[in-house]
Amino acid sequence: MHLQMERLAKMTRNVQLSYRFMIAGGGVVVVGIGYVIINWTIFRSHVSQESAEVVSQTMRDAQVQFTAREFSKELLNQLLHDEEMTKTVASWTLRLLTSIQEEIGALFVHILQQDQVVDEVNRLADKLVAYLCASQTIQERVGGLLVDAINLQSSRDAAAIWAYDLVMREDVTEGFRDLVVAALQMDAVVEEAQQLAVQVVNRVLSDEGTILEAKKVLRDALEDQELRNSAKESLWSIVIPWGSRSSPDEVKRAVRLAEELASLPALNDDERASLRSLQMRLRAEGRKGSNSASEEAKKAQRADKRTDAGDKPEASAPVQAQPVSPAKEAGQVRPLELTTQQLKALKAPEPSGEDLSSKASKEATEKVADSVSSSPYPEEVRQQDVRKAEDQQAQ
Repeated sequence: MHLQMERLAKMTRNVQLSYRFMIAGGGVVVVGIGYVIINWTIFRSHVSQESAEVVSQTMRDAQVQFTAREFSKELLNQLLHDEEMTKTVASWTLRLLTSIQEEIGALFVHILQQDQVVDEVNRLADKLVAYLCASQTIQERVGGLLVDAINLQSSRDAAAIWAYDLVMREDVTEGFRDLVVAALQMDAVVEEAQQLAVQVVNRVLSDEGTILEAKKVLRDALEDQELRNSAKESLWSIVIPWGSRSSPDEVKRAVRLAEELASLPALNDDERASLRSLQMRLRAEGRKGSNSASEEAKKAQRADKRTDAGDKPEASAPVQAQPVSPAKEAGQVRPLELTTQQLKALKAPEPSGEDLSSKASKEATEKVADSVSSSPYPEEVRQQDVRKAEDQQAQ
């Protein structure tokens, strides 16, 4: 009990002593604060100068700078490699971006709409396109990609359907038709087509190969014995009727057609001479026919006179024409109208070029030569005509 009282007395003395110290310290602090308040400007300038000197000395000290640099690196390294710090920074960044995403989008749109940004983007795009176009490898790859895209069956089907729909549209069809009609009706197109046709015809006719081939075909045709026999028979059937049933008008018409054929400028002198000999023979045949007709008329008159001078029957029978034998009918194959048709066929149209006129003259010469060689006239004249025709054919 006595010890406890002593301890309590010591504690009381200690508390009193501490209280006294606290009052003394508080007084000192109050006095210092008052002094500082009174001399605040001077104290602040001294503190600033001292702090500046300390900081300046610290910054000048190489060891301190090196230590601060190493400490900063170590601190940054620890912060960057700290998983907790990384997660914390990421979460803070995500929350920050989520909260200001509208403002960020509006800022980006505003930035992209600026003239400087648009011009710079266009310039970079032009550079990129120029680089891509100048690169051979990129061109080959792009070309291969386009070829692969075009060769796809779906692309072909889609292109075919699109083209079919476009062509089958009524307005497209009418427009194309009107365009073609208007183009074909233009004077320039018509003139160009005419000139092109004339040039093609002239080139074909002036081509050596065409001329040689035509000559070869004509020579082969003329050398065909069946054709020559058919031509001879046709001309013979044309010439035969002129001696029996030819009227003067028909003979004159045939002679006139022969004269018109002989007046063609494409014929040479030998061909004209052959046609003139044919005209002479036609005229002779016409005269023979007229003489035979007059002789028959005279015979009929004599028969009438003899009948009147005889017994004079009650009714005199009319004079009947002598019947024509079947052999004579077979010899007279065609009438003179067919003769005129054949001569009209021999009459060629007005020549439009050198090759056509020579071809027409050769055909007319061959036909006349065949007719002359098969005509029923003296052997000497016929041989001369045949020789002329063979010479012309050889030429």
